[in-house]
Amino acid sequence: MDFESDCLTIRQTKRGATVQLPISEPLRSVIVEQQEAWGFQPYVVPHQTPSGMTYRPMNRSEMNTAFTTLRDAAGLPAELQLGLLRKTAIVELVEAGVDAVGIMNVSGHKNISSLNPYMKHTLKGAATALTQRRK
Repeated sequence: MDFESDCLTIRQTKRGATVQLPISEPLRSVIVEQQEAWGFQPYVVPHQTPSGMTYRPMNRSEMNTAFTTLRDAAGLPAELQLGLLRKTAIVELVEAGVDAVGIMNVSGHKNISSLNPYMKHTLKGAATALTQRRK
């Protein structure tokens, strides 16, 4: 995290793509708090108890368990899964009319054809397109 420019650099686990994302409040405050509490390790989802003599990042299974606990405590639907959050964000970018290059900047996709699975017909997307047409 570059606190001067409020920019977070993320290396994705699936493809190893590196993306830089602007961070605003309230997420910035959460990251600052994490830096104060866990600054001795890289920015990852920190495991709160040490393994042996060191702390380690949560693995995918532990992250899914933590997410499920949080989801259930918040009363969110069981269909909401951690792995779908990225897809949801990309579909929202598509629906908002963000161009392919902008989506690739956020998602880390290197090939425009990789966005095809996210190019779905939605009512919101159709409404946005018709509104833009009238301008």
